[in-house]
Amino acid sequence: MSSYQHLFFAENLTLSWANPYTGGAVVMDMNDLSPTKEGLMMMLPFAHDVSPGTGFILNNVSAFAVSVIDVTLREIAALQGGDVLYFYLIDTSDAAGEWRVIPWGGGVNALTALTAQSSDASVLITDGKVSPPGGVIDFQLPSCLSNLTLVKVGGLVIAKVDDHSLTFQTGTLQAGANIILENPDGLTGNPLIGLSSTLSQLVSLETQGLHIEGSTLTALENDLTLGNLHLQSSGNKGVIALNPVTVDRQGNMAGIKDLSLTGRLLNSFIPKAWCCFVDNGQKTNNIILQDSAGVASVTGSQGSYVITFAQALPNGNYGFALNIQKSSASNFVREVFMQSRSGAFCIVYTTDAQGNLIPALDGVSVEIFSSSDPVS
Repeated sequence: MSSYQHLFFAENLTLSWANPYTGGAVVMDMNDLSPTKEGLMMMLPFAHDVSPGTGFILNNVSAFAVSVIDVTLREIAALQGGDVLYFYLIDTSDAAGEWRVIPWGGGVNALTALTAQSSDASVLITDGKVSPPGGVIDFQLPSCLSNLTLVKVGGLVIAKVDDHSLTFQTGTLQAGANIILENPDGLTGNPLIGLSSTLSQLVSLETQGLHIEGSTLTALENDLTLGNLHLQSSGNKGVIALNPVTVDRQGNMAGIKDLSLTGRLLNSFIPKAWCCFVDNGQKTNNIILQDSAGVASVTGSQGSYVITFAQALPNGNYGFALNIQKSSASNFVREVFMQSRSGAFCIVYTTDAQGNLIPALDGVSVEIFSSSDPVS
């Protein structure tokens, strides 16, 4: 019966026969070697203590080479990692002897059995166990992956689930409205999806502060805009063009043909109120207010008239323009003047040549100018 041992060593090792024992490690029939570093040596036993034909197997099961020497320090063999060598004596006449070295089993460690397995079942394995003298292992991809081999046309691979089976086909990206594509099938480069330089048929468009829908441009109410809408040109000569009307960066507006307002023009060069009226000389319903703006009423008679403003001015410090219409009547008005004024109203007199109050039978027009706007 053969003997076996596994020798682990970190220093040079000396072998000895069991009988006689000369020190070191006793050699067995089968010896696995595990040196822990490169450059170690193993000295063979004394040759003259045994008879010719005595031998043993050294199997280096490590990754480090071992130099095998005789007692005279002559190297007999270099045992590389994985080498299996049989050493036997053919001459035992002296201590060193003469050794023969032959490979054992081809001279390397050999597999005697093999088991193939897929730990996550991603590969199908048939007949995974192989024992001497040999066998066949059949490896197969799962059907969902082997279906990729059925794809014959280049393009982007699309996975489909059909009856719980995964199949594949190729396709290309399609550009919708306002989208441009480069390399839609991915064959000549990575697909690139971009926005068209000209957008069309959008129902609405919204940014962080602006909403556009139809022909309406609306500033959103948020901390960014506070609900304010700004149209701004750039440069020293840039203008905003609204059809033929332009507004430059200094606020100058040009190209206006007609201007209609539902409110007021707040400017000191524009009248704050005006009216034209006639006193027909009757005792009642004598004032005919022909036209006005910013005037609530005209009252009075016989040459004394109170013009009440629709919205009061801050004070009576305003300018005015008064005009009368003259006819060929013998008692026509010769003069119209401001008798008094306040923020809420003013009083106008019409007189004849002698300074007497007479009805404004032909009509009076009044314009009020102020650098201050009416009080809302």
